[in-house]
Amino acid sequence: MARLIFLDNDVILKLVACDIFWEAVASLELSPADFWVLETAKHVLRKTRRVRKKYPEDILDNAISIVEGCT
Repeated sequence: MARLIFLDNDVILKLVACDIFWEAVASLELSPADFWVLETAKHVLRKTRRVRKKYPEDILDNAISIVEGCT
């Protein structure tokens, strides 16, 4: 039975920034297919000024890559 977990953009960014996203996923015995994100997530991560000022480009790229692998 698939578990569906909704991920908030801020949760993704904070876990990626701390370099523990995949560790957290593994500890919960989940896969990217278990996660749901809003369709607007990539746009928010790429275009929101507040987000772009707070996080370096590599963090944003990693977060976008994760979002692209989610449902």
